[in-house]
Amino acid sequence: MELKYKGRTVSIYTLKAAPDSWDWSYVIHGVEARRHADALARSEDVAVECAFQAARKVIDRLSEEDND
Repeated sequence: MELKYKGRTVSIYTLKAAPDSWDWSYVIHGVEARRHADALARSEDVAVECAFQAARKVIDRLSEEDND
């Protein structure tokens, strides 16, 4: 799944790890930041939201650094 935030494309990947458990990761295009879940999500929707939230934090930090 690809989403946009502040002009950057974020690819989100989910993987069913066990019944009711989803692992997730993301890629911010042009930054190559990736992160896998420290804890599994209880559903695929929650995994997508966790991944996008983590990516938004990285993008916000990068935006702040660019403004300095």
